[in-house]
Amino acid sequence: MHFIHLAPFWSSNPAPIDLDLVHKQLGFSISAYATIRGLKVDVHVAKLLTRKAWMLSQKYDYAVATTPDGDNVYHTDILKTVFDKAIDDRLIRVSEYSSSVKNSIAE
Repeated sequence: MHFIHLAPFWSSNPAPIDLDLVHKQLGFSISAYATIRGLKVDVHVAKLLTRKAWMLSQKYDYAVATTPDGDNVYHTDILKTVFDKAIDDRLIRVSEYSSSVKNSIAE
């Protein structure tokens, strides 16, 4: 494993970062992923999806990053699972546009 110390400009205490892990753990926030998939998610559903994504990330040992504005960033595998389940459970309505976007992301 390759470790480096990275710290945002506002932090005086850098934490070690595993570069191999960072490469595997890139993802999006709930709102960014919804936008990419062309989905409209209300605040209450977004909070539910955040909890589910957090729990799945912990369960499967995926890293969760936090952006400077406080949004959590989840791995795309976690987001796909959480959003697909929410669509199946009809918590999120899917338009024709978002269905085509979903299929292109999955490929």
